[in-house]
Order: sequence, then structure tokens, then C-alpha cells
Amino acid sequence: LEPYFVMGTNDDFDGIEATMGVVPGRSFPLGIIAATPWLVSTLNALLTGAIGALLTMQLGADAWPAIIVGAIVFVLALAFVSLYERRQIRKLMGAHRPMFPAPRPPSAPPPEV
Repeated sequence: LEPYFVMGTNDDFDGIEATMGVVPGRSFPLGIIAATPWLVSTLNALLTGAIGALLTMQLGADAWPAIIVGAIVFVLALAFVSLYERRQIRKLMGAHRPMFPAPRPPSAPPPEV
């Protein structure tokens, strides 16, 4: 039955990546952009920018200033969320201590965290 299991058998970073379906060799930024949390963060920033544009129009501005304000709010919201997520991921990765790490050959160095 082992070939049919899709979960990793280890809880170290290699096992977590196998469970999450991370493709070996794919760059980390590409994996983040393709992940669902990044999509949700982008949509949240887009909605924040739209709200910023609508509020600008409610204050009496024309369309172009509202579009510019909306774009600026979108970029700021996306930057804030990206920095926050990056900080949280680093914090969690630093605190993770695997209970069932993969066996490594004695000559192999320990994985970097």
C-alpha cells in the first residue's frame, strides 16, 4: 500500500515539502506564488485597493486620482502582507523541531533551518 500514500512519513522539512506537494527543483519564490495563501493574500490586497479607490471617489476625487490611490493601496497592502507572512514563516521554521526526521547518512551535514 505504500505507493498509494501521499503524505510524507517524516516531519522534517523534506517530509513537510513532500506532503505539501512541493516539486523538487522548483524555485522557492515560484512555489510561494503558486500556493493558495499567496492567491488569497493577493485577492485581499486587491480588495483593499478597490476599497481605497472607492473611498477616494466618495471624498470627491475624479476617477484617475482614485485609480492611483487604489493602486498605491494595493501595492502597500501586498507588501505588508508579504512581509508579515515571511516573518511568520521564518518564525515557524525556526521553532520547528521534527519528532520523526528522515534518517541521514552519518557523513551528511544536518539540514539548514
